[in-house]
Amino acid sequence: MENAEQKRIKNLSTKSRINDIQSKNQYLELKLKDTVEKINLINILKIQKEIISNLKNTNNNTIKIINLENSSIKITLEGSIEELQLLEELIKSGKLTQICDKTIEDIQLIQDEATQAKLQETIETKNKLIQEIRSKKIERRNLERVNLKLSDLTGVFFQKANLNNANLSLTNLTEANLSEANLIEINLSGGILEEANLQNSDLSRANLTLTNLTLANLINTNFTRGNLEKANLYAADLENANLNGTNLNHVNLEKANLINANFCCADLEDANLEDADLEKTDFTEANLSRANLKKTNSICTNFCGADLDEADLEDADLEKANFRDANLNKTNFSGANLIDAIFDYADVHDAKFSDNEGISEELKQNLKRRGAILIDNN
Repeated sequence: MENAEQKRIKNLSTKSRINDIQSKNQYLELKLKDTVEKINLINILKIQKEIISNLKNTNNNTIKIINLENSSIKITLEGSIEELQLLEELIKSGKLTQICDKTIEDIQLIQDEATQAKLQETIETKNKLIQEIRSKKIERRNLERVNLKLSDLTGVFFQKANLNNANLSLTNLTEANLSEANLIEINLSGGILEEANLQNSDLSRANLTLTNLTLANLINTNFTRGNLEKANLYAADLENANLNGTNLNHVNLEKANLINANFCCADLEDANLEDADLEKTDFTEANLSRANLKKTNSICTNFCGADLDEADLEDADLEKANFRDANLNKTNFSGANLIDAIFDYADVHDAKFSDNEGISEELKQNLKRRGAILIDNN
């Protein structure tokens, strides 16, 4: 049997362990009904902000999303025990059923000490690495296969770094310097790279789905066979960039500089290129079906063999553009400049032409015979 002193020591030990647990941040898993393909860092920050706004009665706001599983929106939250227990109570009582219009499916406090310890170790290791990265401006840093998912790396220096196969998904890299870096097969999906410098970097086979690259410097960057589906490259500079065979479905390239860029065999279905500079850009055999190319500067642009089915080139400057062998079925050329444009062997069935500068009477008749629709607004 335990004597009084042993009981006192045991009680002190138990209280100490409880106090230690309460003083440290705890972890909670929250599952929302949606598909992970729709989530980027901006959505994650909105979810985090809304969770915090529902915890007004707590003394502090330490809630932070530290992980997102790939299979669904299953997020891991870090915070004080007080905050997480209050959140659990709000959800289980039915007072909180949605976050950012996404239905809450499940919530579970992580109470297993081994799991908690592993999470804590992972976070501490990552934070230590980020601190070291920020404190030392080192060229050619080797970070191959590193996992810095959901990190704040704003303005970091990664020039000539090796980030081959690294995971930087859902990471904030605003104004970061990644020029001349090895980013082959890197995962940057859902991240923010506004005004980042990636000039001369290699992003071949990289994952940049839903990534924000607004105003980014992407001059001479290699995106060969990469995935930029639904990425935002508004006003980005991609002069001389290589996007051969790249997936650019639903991408936003409005006002982007694409001079002399290579889009051979790229998939730009439903892409937005309005007001972009496409001078001497190569779209050979690219898929531009339903793409928006309104008001583009497409002087000397190569569209040979490209699929522009239902694409919109209204008011585009297409002087000396080459559409040889292209699919122009239902393509809109209204108001476009067609001086010296080439349409040899192109399928122009139901393509719409009106108010076009540079279209000769001979070309008009030729296009009409091949099934084009010519509207005379005079």
